[in-house]
Amino acid sequence: GYLAPSGIDIVCIPGFANVEVAGENRTAIRLIVKTL
Repeated sequence: GYLAPSGIDIVCIPGFANVEVAGENRTAIRLIVKTL
């Protein structure tokens, strides 16, 4: 990757979210990317 050699460390935190699509409730996957 190109972030680590630049000294930038990141993590990815998976999770779930409830969303409404076409009037129906659905479960979505949420990916949060943060720097350390």
